[in-house]
Amino acid sequence: MATTNIDHTLVEQDLPEAVKLLTNMTEQVAAVTSHIQHLKRLVQNKVFQTAKTNCEFGRRHRKIKEYQKAALSLQHLKM
Repeated sequence: MATTNIDHTLVEQDLPEAVKLLTNMTEQVAAVTSHIQHLKRLVQNKVFQTAKTNCEFGRRHRKIKEYQKAALSLQHLKM
């Protein structure tokens, strides 16, 4: 089995920067997680429309248009 020589001086030099980067990344992940949770609450409280609600809105809109057409047809029949 081959042994690898590790320059411990380089590892010791890089370690503080690596710890700083890891800490920064952890903070960024926590911030993104918090933001996503906030957005999730907004969607659950129906502050933002989702594709599902847009689809439902589209169905309702089409139904209203159908009723309007039917009402216009009935008005023309009465004349």
